[in-house]
Amino acid sequence: MHLAHHPIFIALSALTAWLGAWTALDLFRRMQAHTGFYRRAWVAAAGIAMGLSIWSMHFIAMLGFDPGTEVRYEVRLTVLSLLLAIAATTFAFVFARPTRLRQLASGLVMATGICGMHYMGMAAVVTRATLTNEPVFVVLAFLVAVVASAGALMVAMRETTLAQRLLAAVVLGFAIVGMHYTAMLGVHITADPSSIIQSRGIEPFVLAVAVAAGTLFILMLALIAALSDQRFEAIAVHEALRSEKQVRSILENLPMGIFVAASPSGEIQFANAEAARLLGHPLGGAALWAHEGTHGAIHETGRRLTPEEHLLHKAIRENRRAGPVIQRYRRGDGELIQLEVTAAPIPDRENCGSFSVAAFQDVTAKILAEEQARQAATLRESEERFRLIAEQAPVMLWMSDVSGHCVYVNKALREFSDSETINNTDAWIASADEEGQSDILRRIEHAQHAHEGFSLEATVRRADGERRLVHILACPRFGEDRHFLGLIGVNTDITQARQAERNLQHINDLLEQRVKAALVEKGEAEAALMHAQRLESLGRLTGGVAHDFNNLLTVIIGALDIILRDSDNAARRARLGEAALKAARRGEQLTAQLLAFARRQPLQPQTCDLNQLIRECEPLLRRATGEDLSLTLRLSEEKTIALIDPTQFAASLLNLVVNAVDASTPGGAIEIDTRIVPAPKEKERNAKHERVIRVSVSDRGQGMSQELVDHIFEPFFTTKAPGKGTGLGLSQVYGFVKQSGGEVQVESTLGRGTCMSVMLPLQASESQIAQQRAVATQSFTRALHVLLAEDDSSVAAITQAMLVDLGHEVTCAANAEQALQALQSDSDVDVLLTDVLMPGGMNGVELAQEAVKIRNGLSVLLCSGYAGEALDQSIARGEWPFLKKPFQRNELAEALGWLASQSTMQRSRRG
Repeated sequence: MHLAHHPIFIALSALTAWLGAWTALDLFRRMQAHTGFYRRAWVAAAGIAMGLSIWSMHFIAMLGFDPGTEVRYEVRLTVLSLLLAIAATTFAFVFARPTRLRQLASGLVMATGICGMHYMGMAAVVTRATLTNEPVFVVLAFLVAVVASAGALMVAMRETTLAQRLLAAVVLGFAIVGMHYTAMLGVHITADPSSIIQSRGIEPFVLAVAVAAGTLFILMLALIAALSDQRFEAIAVHEALRSEKQVRSILENLPMGIFVAASPSGEIQFANAEAARLLGHPLGGAALWAHEGTHGAIHETGRRLTPEEHLLHKAIRENRRAGPVIQRYRRGDGELIQLEVTAAPIPDRENCGSFSVAAFQDVTAKILAEEQARQAATLRESEERFRLIAEQAPVMLWMSDVSGHCVYVNKALREFSDSETINNTDAWIASADEEGQSDILRRIEHAQHAHEGFSLEATVRRADGERRLVHILACPRFGEDRHFLGLIGVNTDITQARQAERNLQHINDLLEQRVKAALVEKGEAEAALMHAQRLESLGRLTGGVAHDFNNLLTVIIGALDIILRDSDNAARRARLGEAALKAARRGEQLTAQLLAFARRQPLQPQTCDLNQLIRECEPLLRRATGEDLSLTLRLSEEKTIALIDPTQFAASLLNLVVNAVDASTPGGAIEIDTRIVPAPKEKERNAKHERVIRVSVSDRGQGMSQELVDHIFEPFFTTKAPGKGTGLGLSQVYGFVKQSGGEVQVESTLGRGTCMSVMLPLQASESQIAQQRAVATQSFTRALHVLLAEDDSSVAAITQAMLVDLGHEVTCAANAEQALQALQSDSDVDVLLTDVLMPGGMNGVELAQEAVKIRNGLSVLLCSGYAGEALDQSIARGEWPFLKKPFQRNELAEALGWLASQSTMQRSRRG
């Protein structure tokens, strides 16, 4: 079969195939650099060149084919073979993309075009012989075309060297030639003398001319492509150089630092002048994190950043943009600056980052300005807040500068001294009498020089002309650097307190006279002796109260002074404010204990089961005894019902247990025992309480002598070491039991322990417990119209604000007369909330009695911090509920809710 092809034509066909493949692939490579019309033109040129080269190679080879008889070519099939080759190769070039799958598909299309052209050209052969094809060689020819075409397209799709492009042309040429001669190996020639050759077929000479023209066209296209390629490449190089200069000039003059680093090593390939200026050292060569020395990016703690912590390293590692972030950087000259940094990879055509760029700018001044503005805003807000607090404070405050002149007085002091001279800060000093002015100025001058506080009393003229006694307490003010800034003072009107002391002294004088007059009888003599002991206790009480309240005022005033001087530290303000609030709560507790001892503590008695109260308190009592002591409860099986204040009872029981713990040694035992016993002999005349409940707390400690037993209930009397006790615990127990109608008994023996017993009247019924618990579980939220009778304007304002916040309507009255006028009007009033102690000759209890006469069914709520002995019995009878001052909003809400629920229950019973 090889003898049927002339060697010259075989060589010419191979040369034509290679030349056509080179031309087509070169044109196709140029197509990738264009878009639009030019891209389509280059694709068309590549397709025509490829298709024509395949067709030319085929028929050049066929010119050298000698089947032993005359050969002609059918015109239509010959032209169709040319069009088929051009169409198939053009589609393959259009469909080819930088993906392996599409390149393989394009190679398959091109191979199909080569094979289709071949067999269509073979079908166009007209001869007296019969040509047949073996299927095996058909398949082999197709596989050769597919593999070679796909490989050539893969090389052509990449940016390759000249040698690689030549190799691709040789491979594609081999695909064309190899496919042809592989297919021809499978051709069998069978002579058929009887067949007739059509006279209209193309003669070989004409075909040779057409092939020569096609080959010449291919050569012309190759020449044109080569020339245009040189010209375009020269233009592209020139434009690239010009663009590079422009880009470099732009980067060099950018007002921010820029550097480009290789990926993934981070080696710096380019850095502009601004980058070196900002960082204070030259850049280049090694990665930024590989530099040694004192300069470099640092953490907030001062250590240098690890490579993984650099933003550029993160952008390279994650192959995505990172930032902007703020990073601290120590420059080459040691200066610490803040940089805003952004980093991003620069992808190539295959989206693989080979370079990364970082941009940064110095934002130190910007951050500093923002921080200063934020601090200034915070300072203004803090100053405004404390100014508002000082202005609205219900105490008289003043402040002086380093020269001793007052620079600020609050609203309370301005209104007290002279409302017409609000802007005159020294007016309050001028309102004092001549001697008082001299004392105040002298003490202020001394405090200014000594940088210390002072305390004095002076008589001053109030704005309404009345002369009042004022206590002045001043403390020094210091700045952050302990620089003296002046004084801050608090003025307190103590006129009523002094009058109360004089009244108390007068009462004491009268009592003393009566005691002296009753010394003739033994009982009166014993009473006089106990009164003298009481006066001694009162002296100790007065000293202790003064000491404790001065300590509390020291905490409150000191905390306010520090808060006003150091207004920037929010955490410190919160801590000092909490300390001041705790001190005020301690003052409230101290007042409650003193009133309980003096039997002036208003109780809220309820019918309670003492055994149940003790069981509820058991966890707290066991924590008080600790692990070193055992606690045993021996509770009566009978009902231990008493009318008491449960809170005061729990506090009293805890006081007794704590004293037993202090008197016991490790390993000791404490017992709590309850039982029903007959009333003591001194109470036998009271038929209402023939039996009492005895609650005993016993220990096996060191015990007490009778001399100590006689003094243990006196206030501030204690046998404990300093700092271990206040001496008010047992006095509070004594006051509570006495107010509850009971007695306290003490049995103690040195070395054998002590038993303290509380005797409380036994109640006959338990029905009130269920009723109280049912009322306590009710929830009532209806808005009420409250008539508030309160003579203290500050307390009235606070109480009114609480009521309004709770959603109630409020009408205020400064005394009982105004309250009665409001009740006699046509306005609806649901609740009368009145202070017990009222000016004008009518107290709160009397006002309540008159109010219910005017309006039948009116709810009444009494409140007071100290009711006085004359009113204790009225409050203790429980005719109206009582709210102890000071109270919080939730306590006020619960009391009003209870009143409203009681009113609802009464209306439902009447209905």
